[in-house]
Amino acid sequence: QLRDHGVGAESVVGLCLQPCVARVVALLAVLKAGGAFVPLDPEYPRSRLEHMIAETRPRVVVFGDGLRAAIGGVTCAVLVLDEAAERLATGAAAVLTTDCVSADNLAYVIYTSGSTGTPKGIACHQRGLANLAAAQIKAFDVKADSRVLQFASFGFDASVSEVAVALAAGATLILAKREMLFPGDTLAQFLDSERISHVTLVPSVLAMLPCTTLPVLETIVSAGEACPG
Repeated sequence: QLRDHGVGAESVVGLCLQPCVARVVALLAVLKAGGAFVPLDPEYPRSRLEHMIAETRPRVVVFGDGLRAAIGGVTCAVLVLDEAAERLATGAAAVLTTDCVSADNLAYVIYTSGSTGTPKGIACHQRGLANLAAAQIKAFDVKADSRVLQFASFGFDASVSEVAVALAAGATLILAKREMLFPGDTLAQFLDSERISHVTLVPSVLAMLPCTTLPVLETIVSAGEACPG
């Protein structure tokens, strides 16, 4: 479907989806089609999402169920998953090749927080994504039997790391609704019940975890803020 809309090398595709398997599938689909994804977190204010759309000028925006109203003024092609479910399910199962894509082509666009002004889009290339996954798999000792939590918000660069590292290593990527990941006891219980082995948490969230036993947890990555001793 993305290829039918002309997605290929250097094409940007907006992804506005809630945390779910479909979001990961859509991200992989954009890369497989040869394009570059821009995460459009539906939790962001509408004005910010519309700014991102206007700046990145995507060829297609993929919306999750019930999210089409999250962004106004979209003039490009739109793919709404719940409306297109039957068409997607019965579509051709042709094997796509990405021979036209090189390591220098765009892989994704991630936006800064905007805490110091207008959010800025950072263009990241295929080479960087591949190197990030390879380096972090080695540094974090991610293996095929690892279970990596997708904790970061979709619009943060850490989410790209979580997805790429887990899947490139053949590990399991664990998704959850936001209410299951509230800092404190709720998060600790989830880490335990889902046997999470690898997690990335900012220091402020890490500090809120209770003193408890998590026998399966092997690696904690802490980033994004100054980490006190």
